[in-house]
Amino acid sequence: MTEINMNQAYPTGPDPRLKPLEILVGTWEVKANHPEVPGPLHGWATYEWFPGGKFLLARTGMNNPDFPAGLMLIGYDEATGGYIQHYFDSRGLMRDYHLTLHDKTLTFWRNDPEFSQRFTYTFSDDGNTINLHLEKARGNAPLEHDFDQIYERV
Repeated sequence: MTEINMNQAYPTGPDPRLKPLEILVGTWEVKANHPEVPGPLHGWATYEWFPGGKFLLARTGMNNPDFPAGLMLIGYDEATGGYIQHYFDSRGLMRDYHLTLHDKTLTFWRNDPEFSQRFTYTFSDDGNTINLHLEKARGNAPLEHDFDQIYERV
C-alpha cells in the first residue's frame, strides 16, 4: 500500500483569516477541578490544521468518563464574517459555537434557549498556558460559573 503524506497532498498553508488561531496549534495537557467531581481532572487537547488549511481540527479528552471526548472543526463563516466551531462529542452531541479573538482572549459561545455556554480562553504572554473559564445557563437564566481549566503546552 502506498503511504500518502497529507501535507504533500494538500500543500496550502492556513487560510489567512484563520491565522490568528494558530496560537492554539499543538498538544496541551489539561488540568481542572470540578465542583461536582472529587479529585483533580486531567486531560489533553490537540489542535492541528486540517489538510488544505481551511479548518482547524481539535480533539479533547479527560481521564474521567463523565466528561466526553470531543472533536471540533473551526472555520471562517462567510455568512457572518466570523469564526464558527462545529462540536461533536462521544455522547453524540452536536453543537455550533461562535468565536472571537481579541488580543490574548479567545471566546467561544452559544446562545440557546435550553442551554447556553461561554468559554473564555486567556493566553499567557508566551502563549504556552491558557486559563479557561467555563460558564453555563439553562433557560433564560444568566450565565453562571461552571468550572475552570488550565491548558499547558506539551
